[in-house]
Amino acid sequence: MDRQRRGVALTRAWEVHRENDIEHHEAYDQGMRRLSCRACPLAHTDDLRGRYVS
Repeated sequence: MDRQRRGVALTRAWEVHRENDIEHHEAYDQGMRRLSCRACPLAHTDDLRGRYVS
């Protein structure tokens, strides 16, 4: 999926959460892009190292 479509999908996912009062993990508020275990090949290395986006 290209960056633009990913961005739209991510934006829509957050809209659905807000519209339906779905709680999210506090790590997203701290700037993590994705919640992943250390073994996940999709995990962003900065997130695993604790360097979150602010």
